[in-house]
Formats: sequence, structure tokens, C-alpha cells
Amino acid sequence: MEKERKNTYPLEAEFDVAETEDEVTAASHKELIEMLPERQKEVLLLVFYHNLTLEKSAEIMETSIGSVRKHYDRGKRNLKELILKKTLHENNK
Repeated sequence: MEKERKNTYPLEAEFDVAETEDEVTAASHKELIEMLPERQKEVLLLVFYHNLTLEKSAEIMETSIGSVRKHYDRGKRNLKELILKKTLHENNK
């Protein structure tokens, strides 16, 4: 009696690794975003993780587009500094 062989399909290993690395990076960045001042954190989460425009973010935050741009720009700058510090710290281990 012969066993039935199920169809198998090769996994795309490179895709799986890249996806995992992206997920780890996104989780790491989200942790760093949590360290930002409240308004900067709020606008970056709306833009980066909810894919909203600055205009829509301003509407949700019930503030002016100018204020949202200010917090967005400062948040990106501060996040970049946090990422660089974390990277330097990890490389010096």
C-alpha cells in the first residue's frame, strides 16, 4: 500500500528572513517612539503605523496642520537620534 504524498511547495527563505527583520526593526522603532514626548509620539504613530497624512492626523488630533508638522519634524529628528544612540550602543557591546 502506497502512501499518498501531499503537494509541497518550497519556502522562499529570503522573503521570510526579510519580513522577520522588518518586523523586529518596526518593533524596535515603536519602542523608541514610545520614549518621545506625547504629541511627537502621537503624530508619528498616526503617520507611520496608521498610514495617515499629516492633514488627517491634524484632524484626529484636533490641532492645526502647522502644529502637527512641527511635532512630526521634531519627532522624526528625535527618533533618528534615539536610533543612532541605540545603534552605537549595540555596536559597542
